[in-house]
Amino acid sequence: MTETLKQLTDLGVSVWLDDLSRSRITSGNLQSLIDNKSVRGVTTNPTIFAGALANADDYSDAVASCSSRDLTPKRAFLK
Repeated sequence: MTETLKQLTDLGVSVWLDDLSRSRITSGNLQSLIDNKSVRGVTTNPTIFAGALANADDYSDAVASCSSRDLTPKRAFLK
């Protein structure tokens, strides 16, 4: 963790990451940011998620599976 982030954390500031992706989780990068960079929370938004769907293969299998079963996005998330 950088000294500045450590100081902020020690003062009660929670560092949040505004960029979540499946690869960030599965690669261990998110855990590394938590362990070494003082990240305490994660957020995302529809634009970031749309970019992840459009620009990476991380979700291809899951999207194809939902599509082959005629699952709408709402039904897929409720499963």
